[in-house]
Amino acid sequence: MLTHEELSLDLVKHQMLKNGAPVALSATEFRLLEFFMRHPGQVISRARILEVVWGYSRDVESNVVDTYVHYLRSKIDGDDTSHIRTVRGAGYALGN
Repeated sequence: MLTHEELSLDLVKHQMLKNGAPVALSATEFRLLEFFMRHPGQVISRARILEVVWGYSRDVESNVVDTYVHYLRSKIDGDDTSHIRTVRGAGYALGN
């Protein structure tokens, strides 16, 4: 089980909980959130995310990371909460 603030990721049941309530994630969203939760606070580049989550080489240019971060934010963020922050020119990070 991985946790970050009110988010919990059950790796055995392949389930995400927010404040104890299940949140449906696609397989890719789950892998992306798992990667962020294994590296809280660390700024992760789009290239590294593509490599780990999608298995793409670093040379691939794609907005798929931005798209899936948007999907994930829409499911895990509240009105006053933003778990995944954008670091301009560097990538994304979970938390501060």
